[in-house]
Amino acid sequence: ACEAKFTYNKISNACVECTSSRFVGLIVVCVIGTALFLYSLIPMFSRGCGPFYERLFDRLKLLMQVDVAKVKITWVTITIISTVPSTVEIAFPEPMATLIYLYSVVEVDIWGGLG
Repeated sequence: ACEAKFTYNKISNACVECTSSRFVGLIVVCVIGTALFLYSLIPMFSRGCGPFYERLFDRLKLLMQVDVAKVKITWVTITIISTVPSTVEIAFPEPMATLIYLYSVVEVDIWGGLG
C-alpha cells in the first residue's frame, strides 16, 4: 500500500505522487473543439477537390463498414488483459509484461483524472 497522496503505478512498478486533475476540463474542451473544427472542414474538402480526396473519402466509406461488435470485443479483451496485473498485484514474466505494457495504451480511466 502506498502512503497518503501517492498511488501505485503499474508501469514503473512503484508508488508515485498523485497527479492533479485541474487540467481535465481544459483537455476535454480542446478535444471537443478540435473535433468540431475538423468536422467543419468536411464540406470544404468534399466538393471536387481532386482524385486524392475522392480516394480518401472512398477509403473512409470502407472504414465505416467495419464490424463494430468485433472492435468492441477486441477493445474489452485487451483492456481486461491490461488490468490483470494491477488487480491481482502479481509481477508477470517478461513476455507477458511487455505485452501488458503495450496493451495499457488502450486502458481508459476516466475516474482516475477526476479524483
